[in-house]
Amino acid sequence: MCIDRKAGDYPIKVFTAEVGTRRPLGVGAGSLAVLGSMPDDEAVAVIEALKGHLKSYPEQLRRGILPSVRAARKAGYAVSDGLVLPSVIGVGVAIRDRRGVAIGTLGIASFKDSGSDRRIAEYAAMLMCEQARIERVLRDKFAAAVKSPAPASRRPSLRA
Repeated sequence: MCIDRKAGDYPIKVFTAEVGTRRPLGVGAGSLAVLGSMPDDEAVAVIEALKGHLKSYPEQLRRGILPSVRAARKAGYAVSDGLVLPSVIGVGVAIRDRRGVAIGTLGIASFKDSGSDRRIAEYAAMLMCEQARIERVLRDKFAAAVKSPAPASRRPSLRA
C-alpha cells in the first residue's frame, strides 16, 4: 500500500499510485524489491499464491515478475520498466528490519526516454543510500531500546 508520495521538481509529474492505493506484490518496483529480498523459493510461493489477484493485470506484467524479482535480488534494487504503465520506469528498494525482512519500500518513477538507463542507475544509487540510512536508524533505535529497559512505571507488573 502506498502510504506517502512526494512530487519532484520536474514540470511533468509521474504518479503511478495515489496514497492508499493497494496492489498485489509483483506490481510495481517497490513490491518487486520486496519479493527480491526473499529467498527464491519463498518469492515463487508468494507469486503462486497471488496468481488470482494478478489475473486482472496484463500478461506482460505477469510474465515479467519472476525475472524482475531475480534481477532485483542480484542488483539490490528492482526495476519496473513499463510493466505498470507503458511509458513509465520505476526503481525501488526494500527497507528491511534487523532480521533482513522487508518492512517497507522506497521508489522513484519517471517517464521513459533515451536517458532512462542512466537515470535508473542514478535513482538506484540514491535509493540505496537512503535505504542504508533508514535501516541504520532502525537498527540503532532497536539497539537503544534493548539497552535501556522501560522505566519501572511502564514495566508490566507480575502482581495479581
